[in-house]
Parts: sequence; C-alpha cells; structure tokens
Amino acid sequence: MRARKSRNVQPQQVHLVHKKPIWYVEECHLAHFRHRRGRDMSTITIAGNLAEDPTLRFTNSGRPVANLRVIENTQHRTSDGSYVDDDDPNTFHVVVWGKPAENVAESLGKGQEVIVAGTIRTESYTHPDNGQKRYRQVITADRIGAGLTYATVSINRSERSERATADARE
Repeated sequence: MRARKSRNVQPQQVHLVHKKPIWYVEECHLAHFRHRRGRDMSTITIAGNLAEDPTLRFTNSGRPVANLRVIENTQHRTSDGSYVDDDDPNTFHVVVWGKPAENVAESLGKGQEVIVAGTIRTESYTHPDNGQKRYRQVITADRIGAGLTYATVSINRSERSERATADARE
C-alpha cells in the first residue's frame, strides 16, 4: 500500500491510493479480452464503405450471423490541396453474430459508411477457378456502427429478446 503524498502538495496533484496507472487498466482489459476469447487476438478498428448489402443467415441452432464486406478507401492530400485515392483499397470480410447481426442486416446497405471494431484473423482458401491458394482478412465484429461523416442517423432501440431479459433479471 502506498503512502499519501506530503502535505505541501496541492490537493489536485494527490492521487488516490486505489487508482491505478492507465497502462495497468489497459493490461487488465487485455487480460480480460484474452480470457474471454481463450487466446491472444489482434484487435482492429476500421472505417469504410459496404461493398454490398449484408447477408443474414441462421446457424442450425438458430443463432443469427451476418456477413459483409467493408472496403477501406485510403486517400491522401496532395500539396495543392486535392485528394488522391490510393490504387489498392483494403477489403475486409466482417462477421457479426447474435442480435447485432439482425440489426446490421436491417439497418445498413451497400455504399453506406460503417465503423467496425473487433478481432482480425487471416484465412486461406483455394480459388475455385484456378486452384490458387489465396488469403483474406476476416474481422469478427465486437462493435459496429454507421459512419456519420456524410450521413445522419436516427437511433431506434431494438426489442430485447426474452432470453436477454431473463439473463438481466438473474
């Protein structure tokens, strides 16, 4: 346990004993995140536009899952003040699970700006036409929202499922 600072220190500079430095809080969050996921994961936050409408499907157990592709266009400003698009935009495949998947499929459409935060991994697959092995980046979204750079939104709270309501009561 740390001792308090001496009396000649201004009150606003005195730190409470129970407060932890920010790096400690971040490490605790990462430890919780690793524990929740079961292994170390890379986190990412991206902003981009939807390449197509989200597709919603349900697993055999009835759990909703939405798949979407987000294209992150990168621009840079030239010395004359104009914007130039880079040649190769980044494409991310995004997977959203549960009630957020239903909300995404209902709320978002092709061309809309989105912000996605989640865990990223690289998947390999064989191209069906030429048999080449290819790779793609897949984000499992923890959070997803509409970008407000060029749009406005109206937020409507979705109904809670019976299961979520029962879990909240316990």
